[in-house]
Amino acid sequence: MFKVNPVALAAALFGLPAASAQLLGCHPAYVPGATYASSAAVSASVAEPTGNATAAVWYNYVCTGEPGWCSSAGYGDFDGPTSHWTQVWTQGAACDNSLPVVQPEAPPLWSGAGCPAPYVGSGAAGSYPAGTPVAVATDAGFSLVYACTTDANLAQFCGMDGYAPGSSQYWEQAWTLEGSCAGTLSPSAAVVPDAGGSVGGCPGSWEERDAAAPYAPGERVSATGLVYECNDAPLNLHCGQGGYEPGASLYWEQAWTLVGSCSGTIAPTSSPSFDPANSVGGCPGAWEEGDYAEGDRVSANGVVYACKGWPLGLHCGQDGYEPNADPATPDAWKDAWEAIGHCSGSIAPTTSPSFDAANAVGACPPAWEAGHDHTYYQPEDMVSVEVSASPLRKVAYTCKNDIHLANNCALYAPTDAVGGALGWEFAGSCDGSMGPTASPSFDALAENLIAGCPAEYSAAKDDYDAEEQVTIVLSAVPERKVVYECKKYPFTGYCNQFAPDAPYGNLGWELKAACTGTQSPTASPVAYAGTCEYDRCRTQDVATPCTYQSYGGDYACLKSTCDLATCTTATNSGGYNVETCTGCSKDVPTEVCAAYPVKNYGADPIADYQAGDVVRIGAQRYKVRAWPNALWAPNEAYKPCPGCTDYHADVWKDAWVEDGVCA
Repeated sequence: MFKVNPVALAAALFGLPAASAQLLGCHPAYVPGATYASSAAVSASVAEPTGNATAAVWYNYVCTGEPGWCSSAGYGDFDGPTSHWTQVWTQGAACDNSLPVVQPEAPPLWSGAGCPAPYVGSGAAGSYPAGTPVAVATDAGFSLVYACTTDANLAQFCGMDGYAPGSSQYWEQAWTLEGSCAGTLSPSAAVVPDAGGSVGGCPGSWEERDAAAPYAPGERVSATGLVYECNDAPLNLHCGQGGYEPGASLYWEQAWTLVGSCSGTIAPTSSPSFDPANSVGGCPGAWEEGDYAEGDRVSANGVVYACKGWPLGLHCGQDGYEPNADPATPDAWKDAWEAIGHCSGSIAPTTSPSFDAANAVGACPPAWEAGHDHTYYQPEDMVSVEVSASPLRKVAYTCKNDIHLANNCALYAPTDAVGGALGWEFAGSCDGSMGPTASPSFDALAENLIAGCPAEYSAAKDDYDAEEQVTIVLSAVPERKVVYECKKYPFTGYCNQFAPDAPYGNLGWELKAACTGTQSPTASPVAYAGTCEYDRCRTQDVATPCTYQSYGGDYACLKSTCDLATCTTATNSGGYNVETCTGCSKDVPTEVCAAYPVKNYGADPIADYQAGDVVRIGAQRYKVRAWPNALWAPNEAYKPCPGCTDYHADVWKDAWVEDGVCA
């Protein structure tokens, strides 16, 4: 990419050098207090000695500094006692002010075709994507082309006040001068970023969506001829939020990926595409507004449609998503439904799954039971459903291995036409019966059983810290509890926003194990008396054995630390004499932890508090939180203050967390 620097631009604008025998005409005379943009060309007279006298000599000048300074009268005194003007103006050749005014020559053409769209300042961050070119007209009859920086962070300033290309004080931080241009930009050259080629017709434009119906991973939108694809979960949850509009908002690259360019539109089709040879037999019922689950089928005009999986399937029963029927939104149904084949006649309504004796799971688990709360069935629990009484045939279903989808297992029977597929998956046929068992996933957690469950999670607590553990009760009968641990920075903050078993809880919490019973309750705080300790860790230099070599050895291992009686000299493969000594040592920074008394806050220098340090106020212990929160601990404004009701009431929790009591 061709780029023009201010010095080269000045040379282009000045024309002939000062040493030329024939002078050129002068640029317009400099006017103190006038507004000058970057690259503005002016002329001014300077008194120069000629023998015993002085004479006025005219020179051309070009603004090569910040436009704001070029417009300042203090930087336009070309013939004054100071030389401030040299900081923003570049002097060119002498000129003849009696000749016609010189029109500046345009710098070399930029690498693109024609002129891009003119710059329009919006005052908003992110209004110009990184790399976007714009044109700025000059008084000389040509336009200059500037490109928004490719640095994604600095590119946010390209449309903001104070960063207008070529004419604002800070424009060079956000824009790069690319050259001049003529004409208009050819439509075929409109795509500036490397978009990876054409993907055909343009999908629909971006729209802000409610969190209950987010963009799905892989879903595409278009903007200004570019196609963007929504990123994988959980980042797809941002795709429909304000501030993530692709190519135009501050954080769009966290949610979207630029996949190519497009032209025209994706032509709507009146007939869905399906394999005509794929007959699915009798036709299921017609679509009606209501609730549908993944895999539910409907038919229209002899075509069978299947409801897509979560979250797209949430649209299946909504107005405007009836398969191939709504003229106002002719293609919206494709977001929720998939055409899978054709049908003829009708089928009797049935909830019985296909019975395949070859696909057996063994003895039948207990039958599904209604009337329980949503925690009764857990991921990978199995139940059975009777397909026929004579002959007796049963099949088994498995509760889906997702703690959120598993909430549906108690709400819907596996064979419910609406809702059953939300929580249950068909496992196979079964025979006989077997005793009720805990879910396989719970059994796996029980292999690392914790004796004594930590405190149950509480939404009222807002200072959960990294590696802090909580209990979630899965079911009371049988009793099943699991332990979640708060993730380390940078995910710790989510622990105080989402419950472990709530949507998005996995952002902050990690499932660790099953647990039984409760931990021993801590004693009530009392006046401190006695001793109390914790493992205090500090980095220290620890003497570590090493071997000294005069050539190619460990530079940190010094000969002065060695047993000199062990030193020997030998010639290495390169022909060098190398001295080797043993019995040496070197200092190695090592974290050393040792028992340390829990002292009253301030007993040790406050400036020395580090992550993991423990202090007490009375009998109550407080521990410094992990990095980066530990950075606040040496500040006395963050002293633990659980009884405070002023601004201290929550501030101290940024640096400290309660750590039990000293018994």
